Amino acid sequence: MLATVSLLVLLAHFATSLPANTSASANDPQIEWVACADHLPVTLQGLVPNETLAALPSTLSCGTLRVAIDYSQAFSATNSFALGFAHYGTPDATGNLFFNPGGPGTEVASFAWMVALNVTNEFKGLETFNLTAMDIRGSFQSSQLSCSEALYGAIPQDFPTSQEEFDQLQAASRTWVDSCRNETGPLIDHLATTNVARDFENLRLTLGTGKVHYMGISYGTFYGAQWISDFPDALDRVVLDGVFAHGLNNSQLVGLGVKAANRELERADSYVLKLSLDRF
Repeated sequence: MLATVSLLVLLAHFATSLPANTSASANDPQIEWVACADHLPVTLQGLVPNETLAALPSTLSCGTLRVAIDYSQAFSATNSFALGFAHYGTPDATGNLFFNPGGPGTEVASFAWMVALNVTNEFKGLETFNLTAMDIRGSFQSSQLSCSEALYGAIPQDFPTSQEEFDQLQAASRTWVDSCRNETGPLIDHLATTNVARDFENLRLTLGTGKVHYMGISYGTFYGAQWISDFPDALDRVVLDGVFAHGLNNSQLVGLGVKAANRELERADSYVLKLSLDRF
């Protein structure tokens, strides 16, 4: 699990009465509604009692939607995979909310489960909203990537202190990534944020929700920003908690982070110095 999540980090009006089961086809993809009890999110396994699974609330629904692996090519049986999602719906919903907690690659479907089971306060004040929680492509219930745990464990964990150690780290990392490509297939080359945004849009359109609201935490900020940029008519209210510019490489992000931390320290030093001087 850690290996798969690490790779993702590296790559970087909904009807409350849901329709009957429909099967997806290559020419006319539809949502396939599934039994939630058979699709328990991995983060909740062992935590939901069997008696609860046997009588899940009617507000919880689960489904999959086949979308293109490569959006530049025609959708087909070979150029498609299944997105998994869970949905919390109330009869008197005042809006439809899509949610992503970031990661990238954090498990998402469980949030709809927790709201439906009334075991979380994370959406306090939003109880009258329908909530759609989709695992992003390549993670958990959305065709999770497969990588070699053994090869991941062989990657040196210490920062290299010489060119030789750097070369060893690079070689081990490359070997592990190759295992992910070999075990996963073509999906591994199509995990971009732009693809995730289009996945969101395809799910919204297939659900027939009309405009929806979106809340993105951490890397979920990127998904929301990309979604509203590519499909400006899709979203109504958008909450993003950590916006920063696209196009920055990791070195720039680290450099800006260090500068921000230094500014905080300088302000703290000035505050402490002022307090000290004020006492004399």
